[in-house]
Amino acid sequence: MVLLQRNGYQFQGNVRELGLPFIQQRVRGPRIEGLQTSLVDADIAVGIVGQDLDQLEDLARSAFSRLEGITGIGSVQIGRDERIPQMLIRVDEDRSSLFNLTSDGVANFLHSAVDGVVPTNYVEGGFEYPIRVRYSRDVTGTVEGISQIPIVNQAGEAVQLGSLVTFEETTGPAHIERYNQIRVVWINTTVNLNEATVGEVGDRVRDAMQGFALPDGYSLVYAGEQEAIEESARSLQLAIMLAIFFVFVVMAVQYEKLFSPLVILTSLPFALIGVAAALWVTGLPLSASVLLGIVFLTGIVVNNAILLVEFAENYRQLEEHTLFESITEAGKVRFRPILMTTLTTIFGILPLAIGMGEGYEILQPLAVTVIGGLIVGTFLTLMILPGMYLILDQLFGRSEPRTNTK
Repeated sequence: MVLLQRNGYQFQGNVRELGLPFIQQRVRGPRIEGLQTSLVDADIAVGIVGQDLDQLEDLARSAFSRLEGITGIGSVQIGRDERIPQMLIRVDEDRSSLFNLTSDGVANFLHSAVDGVVPTNYVEGGFEYPIRVRYSRDVTGTVEGISQIPIVNQAGEAVQLGSLVTFEETTGPAHIERYNQIRVVWINTTVNLNEATVGEVGDRVRDAMQGFALPDGYSLVYAGEQEAIEESARSLQLAIMLAIFFVFVVMAVQYEKLFSPLVILTSLPFALIGVAAALWVTGLPLSASVLLGIVFLTGIVVNNAILLVEFAENYRQLEEHTLFESITEAGKVRFRPILMTTLTTIFGILPLAIGMGEGYEILQPLAVTVIGGLIVGTFLTLMILPGMYLILDQLFGRSEPRTNTK
């Protein structure tokens, strides 16, 4: 997949060097087919919002020239740049008034002649069939035919339509897009992931568009995968805080005290150390998948700490052992269950972390995050959590004097 992606960007560069007219090339990174997470189907999109379409297209071409040379951008396209042929019919109001006709009357007559009217319906077998009356396409399909169509005023006088209007062949946009009910033209870009990340290129795009002159009533908007990533990051950051809060609340209700939940939550920073190390070793950036992996770790890592603290608390109360003896025995007895649960989880998601299967690029950061957090988090939980247990016990004033000394 990586080789195919690299060859795709190379092919895109070769096509650009040829300078072929009417050719648009577009190479995108890995994604889930059919899944669109933003307003536009682009990595980074800059939208110019305004009313006049011609003005919007001129501004879009100016913005296009600014974005084209940014490092990390694979391709730049003006969205909906296709144009279709149109016939513009202008009504001569002076000549129309001589025949007691208005521009609206001529326009309505032309619409009825081309599209037709439905004066009645034909009913048969319980079904209604509209009867449409219009001129033949042989007449309305050419300028000559439309020019010879007679139009009758209220006085019953007939005049050929061609003597009241002029015809102009032009082109118009194939689509008109809107943003919050206002017309918009998008400049869509794709990111060459071999050169930079979406976030890095997005910052460069915003810097390039600083100082872009816009007339009154026109503004810039940003969309695309970058905006979706930033929105997902904000949502996942909130999800992480809520996950930690709910884990703490559940444990506080179960233990009916704050000491044990606080000791258990000290294992979370250990997992974050492993996440940072795993991302640094693999060269993966901080992304929404990584944040989602941290949410998973919030519920997984605390399980190891719960096994240690729960055993130490029960052992201390039932057997009347000292604090040091209880946490030491907990480490000995719970070491094997903790190691087994950690290894089964790691080996379960290892194929995704090493890149096996299609579409692994999207979920690989999640797997790397979970594996790195579990490895380091489990090790530090076994090594440091007992010490944290002793320290916090002293701070909470729960320790009783040790009577058996050796």
